[in-house]
Amino acid sequence: MARAASDWSQAAGVGKSLLFSPVVGFILAALLLLLLKALVRVPSLYK
Repeated sequence: MARAASDWSQAAGVGKSLLFSPVVGFILAALLLLLLKALVRVPSLYK
């Protein structure tokens, strides 16, 4: 019975992407919010 070899470099890449992706998404969402606050002048939207 053959054992499956673990490719740790592949696993490390997946781990990095799982950590990096939410950070990038949060930063982009914050930038979008700031952009819309500057362009859309309806204060009740941001309360």
